[in-house]
Amino acid sequence: MGVVLLCPEVAFLKARMSSKVDRVRRFFGTEGADTVQLNAMREMLARRFTFEAGSLRSPEDLERFRHTLANELTVSAPRSLAVQNPEHSLEELFLELVETPPAGALVEKVTHQGLRKILETEFTSAGLDPYLRKGVQLRVEELKTTVEIPFAYQNGVWNFIEAIRFSQKQEKALRNAVYSQAYMATRLGQHEFPGYGRPRITVVGDLQNEALNMEDIVREAFSAANATFYTCEEMPKLEDHIRRAGHLLQD
Repeated sequence: MGVVLLCPEVAFLKARMSSKVDRVRRFFGTEGADTVQLNAMREMLARRFTFEAGSLRSPEDLERFRHTLANELTVSAPRSLAVQNPEHSLEELFLELVETPPAGALVEKVTHQGLRKILETEFTSAGLDPYLRKGVQLRVEELKTTVEIPFAYQNGVWNFIEAIRFSQKQEKALRNAVYSQAYMATRLGQHEFPGYGRPRITVVGDLQNEALNMEDIVREAFSAANATFYTCEEMPKLEDHIRRAGHLLQD
């Protein structure tokens, strides 16, 4: 994992990659982390940035570049920010997004399960059980791990619904949590699952503490991950969408 900074005005492009794989293990579980393979992929990506530096001169170039990467390598959609000193900003971004341990980045499983129970009750009360497949267990072979999708529905393609509670009290911890979850949403949305194909990702977020003041940041992160985001307060919109566009499950 790492970060890349492009400043077209001063022809600056540089990637800063971590030598650690512990964050990847935290995202996908220890069994999904092959240290040798991860190190090789990291080095290959760093070399690609160096080799392609001359042709990456704009955000559009970077956007095209990230779509040329193999499925195992993911570069998030570019985000704009104000930069005065590129080297200094790159180091700050690296420390904030990569090296700093994300306190509460992946919210405790028990918290997720509590929110999932709330959503299950809401869906049942709204009469949506005939549209929903619950507790879907999926194997992600390339990561050698299994993920559980709490809810899924069909409307021509499968839509996976995840429930995440963001209760971090500090901005840095919240940003790390949001970007971690958005990264996972990106990976799920890029994967072909037997019987499901390539899904669309929907996230229902319970925003608490600092997240209440940074809703725009949360929405932007999931939008960049091609995931549809709803707050808990917006559940009626999601329920109405499933009722209008969803297909009844076949026995």
